[in-house]
Amino acid sequence: MKKYLIILLFIIIFYPYKVDGVVTNATDISKVRVNFFYNDNEESLKGKNWLNSYLEDKDDVTKEYISIKDNKELYNEVKNILKIKKDNVPLIVIGSNYFLGFNEKTKDKIKTVIKEYQNSDKQCNLISMIRNNKDTDECLEINSNIYKEDNHIIYFVIGIILIIIFIIL
Repeated sequence: MKKYLIILLFIIIFYPYKVDGVVTNATDISKVRVNFFYNDNEESLKGKNWLNSYLEDKDDVTKEYISIKDNKELYNEVKNILKIKKDNVPLIVIGSNYFLGFNEKTKDKIKTVIKEYQNSDKQCNLISMIRNNKDTDECLEINSNIYKEDNHIIYFVIGIILIIIFIIL
């Protein structure tokens, strides 16, 4: 019995988890599209400047800056579909993968998602699907494993602790 519990723990611990949003694709675009919801705060300005610089030489990536002030209804619909509770900006949406706020970690995550989408044969632009009143469910399902946080170290430590507890018991 103890052996089966340990095996089950390993499966649970090392199963890849989605941590920072939903990531998906569908077949409605040929380029990777970065949608950047912003307002007039400093974080949004830094994010826009970095994104302009980063995407300067990338012909297969397009960007769209969407003012929350002028597009509040779209912003709220995106938040609803992605089940986002916070009102943080910028909100950066790539496919249906999203990031709230902007900092050094966000830069690395954006780079990773863009590379993964560039290597993917199917893509989805959740924003265009919403604008065109298309069903977004497919967009939320296809290739849902493009981006995952790497939290395996945390799960490994928790797993070791749990295994020790089970061995002791």
